[in-house]
Formats: sequence, structure tokens, C-alpha cells
Amino acid sequence: MGRPGGQAGRSGEPLAVTERLVSRVGACRDVLWGRRVEGHSGRSMFDEEVISFAHGNGLRAPAPAVVAAGIGALLDQSGFPLQRYNFLERYEPLEESIHTTMLREGFPLEHLDAICIDAGTSKLFTSFLSTVTAPGDVVLAAPGFYHGLVGWCRMLKLGIRIVPAAAERSYKLTGAGLDAAWSAGDWCKARRAGVVVVFNPTPSGAIYTAAELREVADFCVGHDLTAIEDNVFARTRYDPHAPIAHLADDERMRDRVVSVDGCSKADGLANLRIGWAVGPRHLIERLEQVKVATTVALPYVTLVMADAALRREWQLRQGDAAVCRHRAELVTAGLAELNELLDVPGEAGFRVVHPPQAGHSIMVDAGPVGSAGGHLAPFRNSLQLAEDWLDRAAVAVSPLYSCGLDGHEFRLNFASINRTARAGSGRREHPAGRDPRRRAPRTVGRDDHDAVRQLARLVEAEGDAPPPIDTAPGLIHEGLVRRLASALHPRALGRPRTHRVVSLARVTREPSSSARSRLSAAATG
Repeated sequence: MGRPGGQAGRSGEPLAVTERLVSRVGACRDVLWGRRVEGHSGRSMFDEEVISFAHGNGLRAPAPAVVAAGIGALLDQSGFPLQRYNFLERYEPLEESIHTTMLREGFPLEHLDAICIDAGTSKLFTSFLSTVTAPGDVVLAAPGFYHGLVGWCRMLKLGIRIVPAAAERSYKLTGAGLDAAWSAGDWCKARRAGVVVVFNPTPSGAIYTAAELREVADFCVGHDLTAIEDNVFARTRYDPHAPIAHLADDERMRDRVVSVDGCSKADGLANLRIGWAVGPRHLIERLEQVKVATTVALPYVTLVMADAALRREWQLRQGDAAVCRHRAELVTAGLAELNELLDVPGEAGFRVVHPPQAGHSIMVDAGPVGSAGGHLAPFRNSLQLAEDWLDRAAVAVSPLYSCGLDGHEFRLNFASINRTARAGSGRREHPAGRDPRRRAPRTVGRDDHDAVRQLARLVEAEGDAPPPIDTAPGLIHEGLVRRLASALHPRALGRPRTHRVVSLARVTREPSSSARSRLSAAATG
């Protein structure tokens, strides 16, 4: 099953690594879905009683004005009405908004030579990989990658080489790691690697520096490789005014890197499935060809809502960043309190691998708490840990066993925790059939245009209403402290507890024995 702290796929033939990772992703999804061995069922991340830190939804709903724009688009007969294809036609307002947004994000103007808008960043990834690789080629990525990468590579018959990376470097790509991955085995001599994948920020919120990206660029240029940079969390930075480096900043990469972003994370439009890629024209034109052959065209309502969201996102970014930063601090404080309750000595406690600088998740290492022979419970990897906590504590976490890490690392998503349970439809479909508690979807009656326009006005007016009560802080404390402490050490809840917030600026990688002193300092300082 792997060793604590190890990384899957550091050796072995890349296609075999892909198959092993496919098996891991499937096992992790089964656990979160509620499927257990031998046909048994357990709790799932969708159950109403579960506090789930495993969902990847956005932080908030789109602004009311964005929803109103979508309703207006449905009635717009001058644009692209529902009965008309918009095949081979462009929606220039959205292209202009994307261009403005990418310039504000610091991308060089030369990198914005061409734009491809398609049905989400996952679609753009698969289109890119399908056009720049051939079956048997290899994708290089750091551990902790987005789990969808595994399925894309298997579909395209690509091998995966997980690049050696260190927790001390937030599991980011380095020049030394890339060189080690390239020289491991004979595969690199038989066929050149297809592409280098960079998640910037990473799914757990680490941001590359300009120097770190220069190392990646040196490697790509030295071996004549193309790259794709996923920037989907870039517009969720906790300091919105801080600049962020990009691979395209290096002039040597302008002709060999594509940058992707979308509206799912920063803009709350995950359900619409829309994203874009920018880069050199010869690569973007290939993406357009795939788009025309597969997606054909995007719905007009999707284009209009994405445009409306981008035109307003800067106004909302500061508030979104403050909420995410505060929730990350609550998670950090909750883990410190959990260590106190469990009375774990030395480095045996839960620790944050690195403080997030962006995004909606935080990477945690259970360490010896979960390892065989540890202080409390024997788990061989984060998959077993996630299954146990889901069934015994009704807490769902995202095991990084599916993302190339062999130890007890997992991610906690704190953005959508307060919107996990859906009333009346919480449970998954059981292997033996549909859950009888699941309700049939409601039907919507027909409205005339005046009624729909009135609805649009009402939706937009909701922007003046007070924001809903944020239930996430209470759920974070209930899930991480009360439930996990009770499951791991039932008598822990009888001890005195504190619930204080530690600023992310003060979080270090010190042993957990310092948790009590750090909490005290935060309270008195």
C-alpha cells in the first residue's frame, strides 16, 4: 500500500503508474461514494449527517446580477436564442472580459495572442493533451495534482511520471525533481515526454515563485517540451493585490505553454462548465479544432453569465479572500485543538503541510496519528483513514492517496462545507438500488416572458439583502474537533477545550507540541 510520506510512481514504467493511479482514484471515489468491500455500503460524503471537507464546490453563489444576466439571455432573441446554434460564431464581450482579466492577473500581452473558450478547464486539458501528445508519451506532474489528471491520461493512453517533490517545498515542481524524473528508467530515451503539467496555485493553495517557475522553464526548454499551466485558483489569492508569476513570463516559454482558467472557483459558476485557454496561436488553434469537433458551441446563457461574472469579480475578490483566509485559520486552530485533546506527543499530531496562499483547501498530514504503530490508530494510508473517519465520525476528507502520495496526507476543503447536504437528496444511490429517501425532482411550471423578467428583477434586487449566516465556522469546529476527537480518542472530549484562531502568518511547520503555546500567544498577543 505504500510507505508513509512516500510518493507513488517515482519508479516504474509510466503507463503502469497510470494504471495504478487509476485504481487508487477509483478506490478513493468508492469510499467517498459509500461503497465498501464485498458489496457492503457505508456512509458517503453526500449523506445529510456527514460534515464533508471533500467537496470541491466554489465559495459562494454567483452575484444576483450574474443570475439576472442569465435569465435575460434566455429571453434575448437578438443574440443566440435557444433554437439557434452559435456554431463558429464568437461572443466578443466575453473574449474582451477574459483579455482584461488576464492582463490584470499579470499575463504578458504577447501571451494573449489567442483565446479558446470551451466547456470547462477539464475539457481544455484533455483537448490540449490530445493534440500535443501521442499514445505512450509521458506527462510529468508533482504529487498532490488534481485527481482528474489520472483519468485524462488513461483515456489518451499516456503514462504519468510523478516528479519527486518535498513537503518543505509545498510539493511543487523543482528543477532537480524534474531532472530526476526525466533520468529515471529508459522510457525517456525511447520516447520524449509529452508535457509538463503545472498547477499554479496548487490544489492546496501553494503559489509558485518566479524563481521556481524559471526552473520549470529551464527544464522545458532544455528538453524541448510543451507545458500547460492551470491557473484556476489564481483569482482566489488571499492577497488579491499581490502579483503572481506565470510560466509565460519567461519569453522562452511563450511558444510552448498554454494557460487555462475558468469560472468554477473564483466566480461560483461550476455548474455552467466554462473555461478558457490562452497562449500561442499555433496551440490555441488546435484546441479550437477539438472544440468545434466535440463541444460544437457553448450555450449563449453560459457565455453571458461568464461575461457578467468576470466584469464583477474584482469587486467581490477582496471579500472572498478574507472569508477563505479566515476559514483556513479556523481549520488550523481546530487541528491544534484536536492535537491538544488527543494529547499526542511530539510530532505525532496533525499538522498543516503548508499554509495556503490561495484556493479553497488546506493540506494536512495525519503523520504518526494514522500510521501503523502510531499513537492512536493503524491506517496504512490516507484512503483507510478517510474510510474510517467517514464511517465512525461522519466526517469526509479528500485522501491524497489518489493524487500520488502514499502517506497520510489529505485535503480539507473549507469553501463549500456549509452547502454540502442537500435537503431530501443527501444519500448516494446504493449498489442494490436507489435510496428510497431520495425525492423526485420538482417540476417547474411555464411562465410568460413578463413573469420571467420580473423574476430577473427580483433576483437582482437580492443583492441588497443582508448576506446569509455563515455556518462554516461551527461546522469546522464540530467536524475537526468534536467528531474526530471522539472517534480517535473517545475520552478526549472530557478535557478542557479552547477554540482560538491562529493567524496564517504565524503558522510554521513546528512540531505539534508547540500548539498550546502558539494558541496562547495568539490569544494574548
